[in-house]
Amino acid sequence: MILLYKGTSWISKAIRWRTWGPYSHAAWWMLDGSVIEAWHKGGVSHVDSPATLHKPGTEIYVFDFRDPAALDVDAAEWFLREQVGDDYDFRPVLSGFLLRLRRNNPDKWFCSELVHAAAVAGGLPLLSRVEDWKIHPTLLSYSTELIHVGTLTTLDHSDFNFLTGEACLAPQSVGAGVDRALQPSSELVTIQPGGGEPC
Repeated sequence: MILLYKGTSWISKAIRWRTWGPYSHAAWWMLDGSVIEAWHKGGVSHVDSPATLHKPGTEIYVFDFRDPAALDVDAAEWFLREQVGDDYDFRPVLSGFLLRLRRNNPDKWFCSELVHAAAVAGGLPLLSRVEDWKIHPTLLSYSTELIHVGTLTTLDHSDFNFLTGEACLAPQSVGAGVDRALQPSSELVTIQPGGGEPC
């Protein structure tokens, strides 16, 4: 699944302002419940949960694939794992989005560029006529291959990151790993099978 964030930092606000959109960050929610994301501190990171790197109060919009069978999830997740440790690419933010310069670096990733490249690796381009490096987080939300299935919010609870909210997820998208990942905060998170239908 794909996660789109409404961050609260100055760089998040700058991204939203420049792209005329509500989202400032994108990440991939793995079947085991972990998340891989290109993050400005540390580059491409593999973390425990959607909340790990984000401030309390951050809204996270969960998108599932309209036809999950159209994506080779194993290929997409293998691709993502291979990128862990790569650097973050600031150029789309500083030059691409702001100055509209043509830039691409295959060894560095911007968050939404990485997410789209993973979908392509899984055989399902989300925006087939747009190059990965041109895609910003809000642009991902326009893909007809995705459907919004819920919203989560990060919380700070006893020095742990928790999530609260509700998401209606297609049964085939909710693996045992995702269920386990949400167990520590199960009293705060509701996962409702929704057959891919929006909440």
